This record gives sequence, structure tokens and C-alpha cells, in this order.
Amino acid sequence: MEGELMIDVLMFVFTGLILLVGWLVRDHHSGYPDTFCGYHVGGIAAKSGEAWEDANRWCGGAFLKCGSAFLFLDAAAALTFRVMRAEERLPGLPVSYLMAAILVPTALSIVWTERRLKQKYNPDGTLK
Repeated sequence: MEGELMIDVLMFVFTGLILLVGWLVRDHHSGYPDTFCGYHVGGIAAKSGEAWEDANRWCGGAFLKCGSAFLFLDAAAALTFRVMRAEERLPGLPVSYLMAAILVPTALSIVWTERRLKQKYNPDGTLK
């Protein structure tokens, strides 16, 4: 029972971290040209002030959307893990879920932001 509670707490803590990262990247990144804190994937974001602002806004928003979705998934997973008997559970399922809770929002946020940057900006950071 203690292990199940620990997994439940970790699920919500990781989701809280995803939401915190999204909020920080979207609303509290460094201003251009000081790109110390913010979106640092790819090269387009740091090329111009407008690209920097867009990248941080898009990436932070994606993190917030993924984190919000994972709040509901966390609740469903916690209930599912409670209802299933111990012998019905796959041993690595809770740990796999925790890893997915970090990897999925990160990957989706990066892919989505990079795609949007490439659609809107040239490689040198100027608008298309």
C-alpha cells in the first residue's frame, strides 16, 4: 500500500513539474538577446527576438497543455492501479507511466515548437 501511495504522489509531482516548466518557459524566460533561460533546442529560436518570443510561448503552451492532459491521466492511472489486484498488474507499468509522463510532453513540445518555427521563420531567424 505504501508503494502505491508513493507512485501516486510521484505521478502528480512529475505532472506538477511539467506544468511548472511550461509556465516558466512561457511567462518567465529571459528577454532577447539575453537567451540565458528559455527554449534552447534547434538554432532558429535564438536568431531573432521575435523567434525567441514565439518559441518560448509555443513550447511553454505545449508543456501546459500536456501537463493538463496528464492530470486527468494521473487520476485515471491512480484509480486503475488501486482497482487492479497485485497479481493482475504488470510489474513495470507504474514506472513506465512515470517515464512517459516526462518524455511525452517534452518530445511533443519540442517537435511542435520546431515545426512551427520552421514554418514561420527562415534558418537565419527572419520571417518568411
